[in-house]
Amino acid sequence: MNCLVFDIETVPDVALGRRLYGLEGLADAAVAKAMFALRRQQSGGEFLSHEQHRVVAASRAARAAGVRPGQRRREAEAHCAELVLLARDEG
Repeated sequence: MNCLVFDIETVPDVALGRRLYGLEGLADAAVAKAMFALRRQQSGGEFLSHEQHRVVAASRAARAAGVRPGQRRREAEAHCAELVLLARDEG
């Protein structure tokens, strides 16, 4: 069995959050906090929908597939269709 891991780190896409939720004028941290709070209300959890993530770090394997920091998650998926974004394990 083969196992290939594409590790990326993401942060909330606060520019998108500002546009989606009308949060212009708020600092990035306040926008991210609002995005998480709204997600909790919608789903019961804080994991943002995939399009609301921006890649900030990528493993060597992910970079080899074309994933780059600064990309939106959807852009990263276009380079690496096998990309799976998992919720952070708090345990």
